[in-house]
Amino acid sequence: MGATSEQEQPPVLPRRRDGRPSSPEAASDQEEWRQSCYLGWGCVLAAAVYFGSWGFLCMSAKVPPQYSVAITDAAGLDFHSTATGLPAALDPVFNLTVRVTSRGRDEECLNPATSLQVSYLRVPLAGRRVPPGLCAAPWQRKEQTAVARGRSVAVPGFLLDSLAEDLRSGTAVFEVTLMSPRGGSWHVLTCWARIADGAALERPCGESWIDADVPVPQPGHVTGQPAVLVAQADQ
Repeated sequence: MGATSEQEQPPVLPRRRDGRPSSPEAASDQEEWRQSCYLGWGCVLAAAVYFGSWGFLCMSAKVPPQYSVAITDAAGLDFHSTATGLPAALDPVFNLTVRVTSRGRDEECLNPATSLQVSYLRVPLAGRRVPPGLCAAPWQRKEQTAVARGRSVAVPGFLLDSLAEDLRSGTAVFEVTLMSPRGGSWHVLTCWARIADGAALERPCGESWIDADVPVPQPGHVTGQPAVLVAQADQ
């Protein structure tokens, strides 16, 4: 017998709300998609925990402070003759700004026993003890002014010529050294600055350690001698 039209029609599958027929294959695809979504969110959560832990460790780690020095003004760099026939002498005065920058969660202070010395081409010109109490709060910076003086500083003639020329051209660069005792060693900060160069405060000083028995520089007045300890501190 021939098949009727009703027998030839395919079975009608149940439809989902979106009108598409539902099947075991579709249900399987939907389950795979759900598992992939869970896996993706798990990866995102794991990454957040990982990088958050690293961020916490970085925030809690000890970060060394930065130090910088600027020479705001200078005077007394015009030489005068000495009565003893020694090389020409200077009575220099340097107005300085010293900055301490805390880069972490700790307060940072400059050692109150720090001695400061200003030199030109390795010849010391002036110095003093840094005033105590220079401390920067966490994540902050603090500045303090200081005046370094030298008296009757003997400078060789060839250096005077070079200094005078550099001052005229505005290219005179001075080395500012800060030294402080730390146990059996010395903490040394080496900074470079021109006169009236405010940008020097944005350049961190070089840092080094000297493991040696070096006498503490004492401010004083040495007439006609090489200017190693010719600093006079302001009391």
